[in-house]
Amino acid sequence: MKFNKLYISTLSVILMAFMSCETQDKTVYHPSNATAPVLEDPITKTEYIFTEDNLQEEWEVVSWSEANLGVTAATQYAVQVALQGDSANVATIVETTNLTANITNEEINKALNELAVSPGNVTDFDIRVKAFAGKLETPVEGIQAIPSNHFGFAAAVFAQASEVFLVGSFSGWNPESTDFALEKTSDIKFTGIHYIKKDGENNAVFKVLEFLGDWGSEWNYSAFEGRHSSNIQKDEGESSNIVLNDEARNYHFEIDATDPEKKTLQVRKYGIFKVGSENGWNNADETNMEFIPTAEDEKVLVYTGPLKSGEEFKFVNVLGSWDYGNYGFNEISAAASSIKLEEKGGNFTYTGADVATATFTLNIETMTLSVE
Repeated sequence: MKFNKLYISTLSVILMAFMSCETQDKTVYHPSNATAPVLEDPITKTEYIFTEDNLQEEWEVVSWSEANLGVTAATQYAVQVALQGDSANVATIVETTNLTANITNEEINKALNELAVSPGNVTDFDIRVKAFAGKLETPVEGIQAIPSNHFGFAAAVFAQASEVFLVGSFSGWNPESTDFALEKTSDIKFTGIHYIKKDGENNAVFKVLEFLGDWGSEWNYSAFEGRHSSNIQKDEGESSNIVLNDEARNYHFEIDATDPEKKTLQVRKYGIFKVGSENGWNNADETNMEFIPTAEDEKVLVYTGPLKSGEEFKFVNVLGSWDYGNYGFNEISAAASSIKLEEKGGNFTYTGADVATATFTLNIETMTLSVE
């Protein structure tokens, strides 16, 4: 019995010590200790007018005091804007662990655009800072995020397009048509693939609209003058339309708007082309062999051509670019079937005997290749 009592007593002490350590290690949330960040007034102008020309300039420096979330945890901060008086609908400019943020015109203009305001019209907004733990989208459960005080300001937003639209002879010059949209793939580029037909016997003619239905937002030939692919020219006469001086087919369009005053337009043939050592790896060569759909199945493409021992090659989707689909594999020693093409894979190397006329068959659904 003495042993049992001693054992129980010792066990109790150990358990109490363990529970004491566990209590000390456990993070305790004390909402009564929480304090909000205090935002300093960052507004220095009566109103801000954002334009394409001033987006790269600095807006304001935003500073605030340290918050206490009532818990020992790393505190994150989000600088946010909202329509004045509407604290429920907010847009975040930047997230940081610092107590200050240098905001550019482009950053705040982008956030204001998310509030779906009418561009060009002076609108009243509020700016605030929100303190939180974890991530803004998925904050730490049970820990309340705390907003700061806010300050009002007025601004006219410059609308930044999420897509632009080709409008021309192939769309009936309908400025409301979205059939030939180019999507924004980065902050500076718009891309898209479209089948462009000729205007009867004439070449296709078009312009680019930054905003749907708004002829005042057009980018015509002068927007790309001297900065376009070789198959682009200016329409004859006084018109500033863009002429696609090429055949009817699928094209890959790319607009680079890194410099708003010097936008670049590249219109390249889109398909699947063989590029390799036999043509000096010139992926813009118009003589590159192109796969053609078979009459039986449009998903099965073929082409025939010579195949030389030691030849290396790959396949590309866009003539003149390695960026939009290039496919490779490895060695081909002789006739092969069901070779799985790999995106940005290694070069094909043909090690068999010379073949005067080889037939390449590609299934674009399974991306498998056979060579005979």
